[in-house]
Amino acid sequence: MMYHPHRMPFIDPLAVLFPSQNPDRMPFIEPPPVLILNQDKKAPLKTKILNQVQYYLSEDNLPNDVYLRKCMNDEGFVHIEFISSFNKLKALTSNAQLILDSLRDSDIIEVQGYEIRNRHVWRKYVMPQDWRAYINELELEIVHLQKENARLKRQEEQMQLKMAEATQHQTKKILQRSWTSPF
Repeated sequence: MMYHPHRMPFIDPLAVLFPSQNPDRMPFIEPPPVLILNQDKKAPLKTKILNQVQYYLSEDNLPNDVYLRKCMNDEGFVHIEFISSFNKLKALTSNAQLILDSLRDSDIIEVQGYEIRNRHVWRKYVMPQDWRAYINELELEIVHLQKENARLKRQEEQMQLKMAEATQHQTKKILQRSWTSPF
C-alpha cells in the first residue's frame, strides 16, 4: 500500500492519551531505582589510597604481578616512589607523604621509613636475587627484539614501496610503447 498524504485520515491529537490525562485507563508504573555503580567515589581520598595499595600488595595481585615482585627487596619492601608511579594510584595523588600517611594505620600494610610491604604474606612473594636479575635480562632482551622487529618491519615496508614504484614505472613504459595515436 502506497502512502498518500492527501488520502490519510485525520487523527485528532487529543485522542492520544497520556497517563496524566486519563489515569483510570493507564496504570502507574514505578520508575526503576537508580543504581549507583561506584559508591567508592564518595570515600575519602585516604581510604581510596589505602584500598589501592592494599590491593597492589594483596594475595589477589602479587602472584601475577612479576613487575612488582621483582622490585621488592629481600625483606619484601618496595619504595613508596615506585608504588606511587602506578597509574591508578597516580590518578589519586602524586604526594608520597600522603600515601604514607594513608597507610600508617593499616593492619595489612607495614611502613618502614619510605618503604612498604604486606605485613603478613611478603615472604611468599619475594623473588631470589638471581631470579630478579634474570627477569631484568629477559626484559632487556624483549626490548631489543621488539626494536629489531620494528626495524625489520620498516625495512619490509620500504622494500614493498620500492617494488610498487618499480612496477608502476615498468607498467608506464609498456603502456607508452604499446599506445599509438589514432591520428
